[in-house]
Parts: sequence; C-alpha cells; structure tokens
Amino acid sequence: MAAAALVYEDSLCCSICLSVFTKPVSIPCGHNFCLDCITEYWSTLSVLQCPLCKQMFYTRPLLRVNPVIAEMAEKFKKSHEMSSAEETRNEGVLCSMCPGSKVRALKSCLICLVSYCQTHLEPHQRIPALKKHKLIDPVQDLESRVCQHHGEPLELICRLDQMFLCRSCKCGDHKTHETVSLEDEAEMRKSQLRLENNSMDQMIQEHEQKIQKAQQLVKTSRRKAEEALSCNRKVMTALVQHIKTEFTRLSEAIETKQKINETEAESFINELQGDITHMKKKKLQLHEASLITDPFSFLENVLPLTYNKPQVKDWSAVTVTSDH
Repeated sequence: MAAAALVYEDSLCCSICLSVFTKPVSIPCGHNFCLDCITEYWSTLSVLQCPLCKQMFYTRPLLRVNPVIAEMAEKFKKSHEMSSAEETRNEGVLCSMCPGSKVRALKSCLICLVSYCQTHLEPHQRIPALKKHKLIDPVQDLESRVCQHHGEPLELICRLDQMFLCRSCKCGDHKTHETVSLEDEAEMRKSQLRLENNSMDQMIQEHEQKIQKAQQLVKTSRRKAEEALSCNRKVMTALVQHIKTEFTRLSEAIETKQKINETEAESFINELQGDITHMKKKKLQLHEASLITDPFSFLENVLPLTYNKPQVKDWSAVTVTSDH
C-alpha cells in the first residue's frame, strides 16, 4: 500500500519542480505541469517542446488550469496533512490506568471506555468476563464508538438505514432490518472497492490507448502536410508568374486544414485526459478509503461514497482523421 501511495503522489507531481501540482495545466501531448513551471521552461527555449517526451509544438499551446487535476492535488495535500495528524493522535493515546508517567496504550476497550497499556491490558486477556469485552486499536475519542441511547458499543451496521447500531438498537427499531458486524461490512465494502478499482484501471488503459492513437494520427497528419507542401513548392516554382497566386492559395489551404486537424485532435485528447483525471480522482478517493484499517473509521469515511460507475463518455466509435 505504501508503494501504491507513492505512485499516486508521483502522478500528482510536476516533473519540473518535483512538487505537487500548483495550477496544473495539460499540454497537447498529454503531460501535465505547473502553469508557472512550463511557462518559465518554454521561455528559455527557441523551440516549444514537452520536457518529458520532447514532442515539438509548431504553435504555442493555449494553457488553461485543469480544474480536476487541481482539485485532486489540493485534496492530496489535505489528505496527507490529515493522515499525519491522525498518526500523531494515535501515537499520543496513553494508558488511562498508568499512575504518574503514562505509557502508550496498546488497546482501547469499548465496554470500559478506557485505554490500556500492555501491563494493564493483562486482566482483559486473563479474566473470562473481561475477555468478552470489545477491544480495538487505541483511539482518543472512545465515546464516539458508544451508542448515545443505550450506552453500548457500536458493533453493528444497518444496511437499510446505513447507520451504526449497538445490540440494543438491533432489537429495537431495526429488528426487521438487515444488520451485520462492522468487520463483515468493512470487508464487503473493501471487496467492492477492489472491483471498482479494477474497473477504473481497465477504463484508464483504454483511454490511454486512444490518446496514443490520436497522437500518432497527429504525427502522420503533420508528415503528410509537410510532404504536400514540399510537392506543391516544386510544382509551383516551375510555373509562370500567374500561377504564384494559386500556389499561395493551395499552401494556405493545406496549412489551414492541418491546423483544423490539430485543433480537433487536441480537443479529442483533452476530453480523454479529462475522463482519465476524473477516474484517477475517483480511484484516489477509493484508495484513500481502503487504507483505513479501523472498521469504524473506514465505514465512517466510506459510507458517504457511492459505487455507481462514473459517467464516462463512450469513445469506442470515435476516430481522428488525418486526410488533407
């Protein structure tokens, strides 16, 4: 999981400044950079090209901030800040029973509403009555894990009402509803996340293949345009003066057609890239949720999420032509 997190971080980092994107923009080849970084990079060159793939651009691309990637980068920054804060809080949970200098807690008991170190946890591992208590990884706010109506641990979830329950809640208003343990619900939700993640991977791969095809068509179109221009010049130089007007007209027509082809291809690529960034955004949300090990915290974060597939445009019938 740590390796996967690094991959996500790399995908949201500018390859020029090596930091998380600030005002990210997409250039025609599909690569993304900070607006200020790529602007300054191009200002030092006589020929416009991508810093990564070295693809050349014959006209200066219009740079606009990609709002989807910008939102992903901002949420990534905030999630790392929240993760660091949560780790700090968990590391700061101390044993409630230690006199004087406190020792870091090993477990928290949802029945006793107390956190225990290894030494003071021993009765819960030895005494039969205490063995039945619900122990979880140490948390600061134990009261949030207890039913406000019955004072019992929130150990269940109602699939109909999508809310946490204690054993008494189940026997009351929810007795006819489908209820399961937090552990079972968390495992089921994680299985759904894995399926959704695999589906996202497949769609991203298909979109990337479309982008590669579109980029190749642009290169082919440029080559054909250059060949047409070369042939046109050879023919026109052999003709008399009155043909020069026609020569100019034909050259401009070819260039205009090529610009139209490039504009259409760039628009096509940007739409595909938009779909990819949308799916990566969804994938990042799913991944962040899947990293949470505590069932309560996991479900608390994942319940608001929906599992409908993103409305991604079907590009299977779309093609980019390069005829002149």
